Amino acid sequence: MNNYFNQTKEFIHHNLLFIIVLFLMIIFRLFVFPIYQVDGDSMEPILHHQEKILSTNFSELDRFDIVIAKDKRINKLYVKRIIGLPNEVVEYRNNKLFIDDKFVAEDFLSSDSLTEDMTYQLADNQYFIVGDNRNNSRDSRDYGGVDKAQIISEVKLRIWPINEFDSFANEH
Repeated sequence: MNNYFNQTKEFIHHNLLFIIVLFLMIIFRLFVFPIYQVDGDSMEPILHHQEKILSTNFSELDRFDIVIAKDKRINKLYVKRIIGLPNEVVEYRNNKLFIDDKFVAEDFLSSDSLTEDMTYQLADNQYFIVGDNRNNSRDSRDYGGVDKAQIISEVKLRIWPINEFDSFANEH
């Protein structure tokens, strides 16, 4: 028993730096840069079903950021794009986005994307989030603004499949 204790102590002593680095990497990966898998096609053509994405939990949210949000009604995570920021009026007229009555181009959308006319006033802590595949996305157009607390992470990289590796930083 004493020999086992000495061997364990010696192993820890010789590998302490490795153990600390491994522990910090696991904590960092879980709480700072989590990895998610896309479920569904609501963000096509930019993100596809089953792709893996790396995100960050510590980011300031801006218009057109791609985020991971939690649907509190069904306790499920989903990927969408921020269109409207707190206290803004989001409006679609003739398939064009207007924020506070000013036109805002959505260059990332495919030409066949269609958004029906609608208007929504966001509250203090709400964001308007939608899928890029507007014809096949349930989003803020259906259930309204999303509280900031429901947005848990901002997507930064597509990491899988490796041949599709891409950064979403500063894409807007």
